[in-house]
Amino acid sequence: MNRYIKYIILIGCAAIIITTIIVFAIQMRNKSVPDAFEEIDAELITSNADIYINKQGVPHIVSATDDAMFFAMGYFNARERLWSMEQWKLTAMGRIAEIYGEQYLNVDLFMRIIDLPKIATMLYQNADNETKQVLTAYTNGINTYIRANKDELSFEYGASDFTPEEWKPSDCFLMQRYLTFILDNNFYYDLIMAKIANKIGVSKAMELLPSYPATAPHILDPDINKHINDTIIPVLDTTNTLAYTTSSDDALLNELASIMQMLGKCGSNLGSNTWATNINPNNAILANDSHLPLALPCFWQQIHISSPSYNVVGLMIPGIPIILSGRNNSIVWGVANMMVDDIDYLIQRIDSNQQNYYINTTETKPIVEFVDTIKIRNAPPYLYYKRSINGCNILSDAAILNNYTNAKSNPMNYFTFQWTATQKTNEIGAMLKTMKATNWKEFVSGVNNWKCPGMVFTYADVKGNIGIAPRALLPLRKPAVTPSLPSPGWLVGNVWTGFIEPNAIPTLYNPPKRFVSASNNAVDKSATYFITSYDALGARAERIEEMITASEAYTYRDAQYMHNDVLSLYARKMLQRLFPIFDKYQHLLSKDEKNAFARMRKWDYTMSLNSVPASIFNMYIAKLIEETLADELGELYSHYISNTNMPMQKIYELLMSPESTWWLNTNTQERQQRDYMVIHSFKTAIAELRKLYKTDTISKWKYGEQHTVTLNHLYTYNTMFHNATDIGEFQLGGSNCTINNTDWNLSTPFKIISATAMRLIADMKADYIYTIIPGGSSGDPVHPHYADQVQLWQIGTYIKLPTDAVPAPEFELAVSLRHKQ
Repeated sequence: MNRYIKYIILIGCAAIIITTIIVFAIQMRNKSVPDAFEEIDAELITSNADIYINKQGVPHIVSATDDAMFFAMGYFNARERLWSMEQWKLTAMGRIAEIYGEQYLNVDLFMRIIDLPKIATMLYQNADNETKQVLTAYTNGINTYIRANKDELSFEYGASDFTPEEWKPSDCFLMQRYLTFILDNNFYYDLIMAKIANKIGVSKAMELLPSYPATAPHILDPDINKHINDTIIPVLDTTNTLAYTTSSDDALLNELASIMQMLGKCGSNLGSNTWATNINPNNAILANDSHLPLALPCFWQQIHISSPSYNVVGLMIPGIPIILSGRNNSIVWGVANMMVDDIDYLIQRIDSNQQNYYINTTETKPIVEFVDTIKIRNAPPYLYYKRSINGCNILSDAAILNNYTNAKSNPMNYFTFQWTATQKTNEIGAMLKTMKATNWKEFVSGVNNWKCPGMVFTYADVKGNIGIAPRALLPLRKPAVTPSLPSPGWLVGNVWTGFIEPNAIPTLYNPPKRFVSASNNAVDKSATYFITSYDALGARAERIEEMITASEAYTYRDAQYMHNDVLSLYARKMLQRLFPIFDKYQHLLSKDEKNAFARMRKWDYTMSLNSVPASIFNMYIAKLIEETLADELGELYSHYISNTNMPMQKIYELLMSPESTWWLNTNTQERQQRDYMVIHSFKTAIAELRKLYKTDTISKWKYGEQHTVTLNHLYTYNTMFHNATDIGEFQLGGSNCTINNTDWNLSTPFKIISATAMRLIADMKADYIYTIIPGGSSGDPVHPHYADQVQLWQIGTYIKLPTDAVPAPEFELAVSLRHKQ
């Protein structure tokens, strides 16, 4: 065939493909993007409601009744975020394989064993009438949108061949408990510590849980910290512990690691910063930001609601009809993860003669089994036996089902668990009450009903008052229980003897230091009860304190500057300990290594994009941790460092202990002194940086070149859509130790796995708030508000949202929902 004819055919085929793509894109946009104005007659709305939007698509919902307002909230959430709401709901139900296929089967198995739908049904049945009324109105709004738009949905439904399902009021509790699960560290980390204890012994494993320094900021400190030299706190005494380790079978841990990654539960800082200050007389300013794995659409959505009982502007999670961080006419509040250890594993004792029976103290009882079915996209349904002991599903079945016979031969594989999320609580009702509060007393009355996940609530009001209230349902454990390790279920039975209720935890109101703050740090240095072993490093809390106390006249611009601060006090304190060692052994460094060290010596400790010392320091700490701990932990090392806070705090502690046995190289049995490891690890880090940046020129090792993130759309099944749906990659500053928080796994420098997912600032003398999210109001990739806030978020700026109950002139009427007689 003539080559020119071939070219013509190829060009023709390319034109057809391009035309098809363009036509598809136009059709999808016309199909899924709403008209500029919609008027909807709805049978289930109790009165009329109007939805106004600004140029970023942020809604202001106005109605003469609360029910109609919540109906309109549900309608708008579904209009803009139905797919993400659907995906999170299906994931929580253990049905995500219906969308993404067999590779998500183990995710479904795990989530079904946790059984969030069962918990959600119980919570709804136990809820008060006001909560039920709100949830009914809200889900009626969602379902009205679904019924009216089944043929005009975003592309994900067509690509998945999935039809949206109507919502039940209990699904809102399902979403709330899924949020609880996402923010909880212990499902994974407790099992990691159990495996480590099996490998190196309980006492040695407990040494790997770093202590939170008594001199670091605590949430309930009334005065400014002095930050004197840290002292070593004795390791937990495990002499009389009843803690049990797991078997040598790694199936559960490896499966759980994979499941956590697929669910987006990555990083050590699934939490927030929040602070409030009244340094300026009679004026209070509050700031809040959350840290989560980033995706499109964003986890958060900005919203303003106005009705007889509510006038609140702030941020919500679509699917849960409450504003978690926001402001009303009188007060403003922010939230941070309290990092509560509210899960404990129980290893069950199986009768060696009857594998389907377990031993409870002296009794032998049958394991309850029933058949469950998981539907899988493009594959036959998966049938399996779900098993339970004492009413709790056997968690380890999620990993052992494919090797059921071998699993039965090892009784140490039978895990159950206790979790505060299975208790009858009503966090939605708690926040509804908080949203209507007008003063500190009413605010505390509302958050006293918040039990899980454990959260720290900051407060400020129009009169200039500030406060902070850590709130959680805290398990009371039997004395012999080690919270970070499994317990023998046949000896201790129920390892919890009761609970500390939220209202028993102290609060802090208008403290002498004139500010309050929380950064996932420790709560109360005088607490007599256990909260967690997984506090974040104190560096962020200390930096917040340092910056606030340096201000003589604090303004909202100071809060904005703080949100974007990338100075690492952890780096400063680490290098203060390391510099004397380097000074002693500089003669062991090569010329290039001396050059690299000199850059760290002159560094200002900021994790900025163009910083070379930031790259050197972060790689160095990663290698120092690896060289010190990996030889002893072996295959468990990668699991241990998945919580970046733990190894970073531990290596900081070890530098104060030159004779610690952790400096011993277990592979060679040679005694490696601390100083040797410090220098050797630095040399290794410089070699790794040469490989990473593909150059020996140190000046080109700029932090931002490798410290990047891409915002991936939640629809991950088909990669052909990624170019059209994903945004990035973006260079970001910061680290897990800076206020502007960006976390990366120590094993894969410097790729970001979690970062700031929302920001909010409220000056109580102003009639607006500042806020930003890494995305936009819509979850539809062809919508103009899909990612229109990303660039503002990246450079650290905000949009302003008025607080007045009457929509501002920049808001235009977009949807009018009319009560159909």
